[in-house]
Amino acid sequence: MKKLKLHKEDLSRLHKDKLGMDIPEDFFAKSKENILNKVIEPETPKQTVFWLRPIIAYPIAASIILAIAITFWMKNNPSEIKNQMSNTEAIKLISPDLLESDFLIASLMVSDSEMNDYLDRYLIKNVVIEAELSEQQLENIFINSVLIEDSLINHYLDKSLIENIVL
Repeated sequence: MKKLKLHKEDLSRLHKDKLGMDIPEDFFAKSKENILNKVIEPETPKQTVFWLRPIIAYPIAASIILAIAITFWMKNNPSEIKNQMSNTEAIKLISPDLLESDFLIASLMVSDSEMNDYLDRYLIKNVVIEAELSEQQLENIFINSVLIEDSLINHYLDKSLIENIVL
């Protein structure tokens, strides 16, 4: 270290003697530092987004894969599908009268393949039978009114006849 210092002092003295100028202390170190500061761009640290870090990314990826696997497993598990009773079947077993009385609810419970048969049964049972019943009621009302009117007419005729005869 002393040799280096002596060598630098000799160089600065030699420089002063030959060129007539004195080299300032730590000139070369400072000039090198200034040049490097101007030439070398400072390295910017990498900006990592928190969700790209492996600590967060790996559990998220594993969760997504697990969710997809469970979805496919549940969808393609035939043993549980056979054993389960659907809500529609449960409602049909619990309250068949409820479904018969409310067409909209009952029609929601019927599959598309059975819809034509269901509509035919509904039309026959409810529309045709109700139309027939209302027609019978109208006929009964008409017959009753005719019988009542006839009996009243007969009653009046009998009265008027008696009045005509008596008076």
